[in-house]
Amino acid sequence: MSVTADDPFGLKQKFAELGIDPGQGQGPGGQETPLSKFLSLDKQLKQPNGPMNGVYEPPVATLPHSEDAEKALLCSLVLDPVQTEDEARAQLTAESFYIPANQIIYSLLLEFRDKNRPIDFVTVKEALIGRKQLAEIGGVEYLDHVWTFVPSAANANCYATTIRENQLRREAVLGARQIIGLAQDPGFGFDSVRDEIEKILTTLSGQAAAKEKSLREITLDWHADLCSRAERLEQDGFRFGIPSVDEALGAIRPGDYVVIGAETGGGKSMLAFQGGLHAAAHWSPCGGIQSRDEQRATLGPDVCAHLPGFHEFIPLGAL
Repeated sequence: MSVTADDPFGLKQKFAELGIDPGQGQGPGGQETPLSKFLSLDKQLKQPNGPMNGVYEPPVATLPHSEDAEKALLCSLVLDPVQTEDEARAQLTAESFYIPANQIIYSLLLEFRDKNRPIDFVTVKEALIGRKQLAEIGGVEYLDHVWTFVPSAANANCYATTIRENQLRREAVLGARQIIGLAQDPGFGFDSVRDEIEKILTTLSGQAAAKEKSLREITLDWHADLCSRAERLEQDGFRFGIPSVDEALGAIRPGDYVVIGAETGGGKSMLAFQGGLHAAAHWSPCGGIQSRDEQRATLGPDVCAHLPGFHEFIPLGAL
């Protein structure tokens, strides 16, 4: 064994006999060995930002996202554009997608919907070619992969919600990093840092507000409310809110026919409107009220004059 001042233990000679480069720790043909792994780790630890030099920065990780949810939403938009469009527009923009290719495809699909163009593989592919974006999204192979990613659009709302939640998580992570950077910067006074932190947190809180409902959801909710009111009317009936009248007539239910007669000016229309106001004030179901009163200009104000806080009556025709 050869022992020298720079190799007092003769390791270099031993490495050479084993066919290992002592500088890199690799075996014959560049094969990785336990020694090479150790040397590589040791090199990383001794980097300027490594933990052995007092500063440790964890490896940069990808921000929160779901590649599968993004592709599933795009495929759902292809399978059922009508239903999925409402779900998507209510929650998402192109920036909601983490993967740039998916941002491009999503924007194009919504553009097709806006222009009433049919969404099929050929037309979308040709549009991407015309815009020189086909290669940018990963070519025909990726487009075909997205096109057949899920068998049904039934879970489109779930996909959209997942994408939106991941977008909010990304914004929260970036906001937190910004807050940490401000807090660690000695160039800012604490009052300035606190104000900026409040702005960041306010912005994040506003972005996480409840999503706007789609037209389809609003329509379904409205229909459900009408059904609920109809059931309540069937059970509770309609009342005028005047104890003596309600006691005499009882609850009026669908199918009942009640005739209330009086001479002109006897208060028939006023009684009908009183019933409508009572129903509205108690969130009770009520049908329509039609009056042939000749004094229509004063009917509304006369009916509402006794209500607390009443100032002005606006005729329907003026709206």
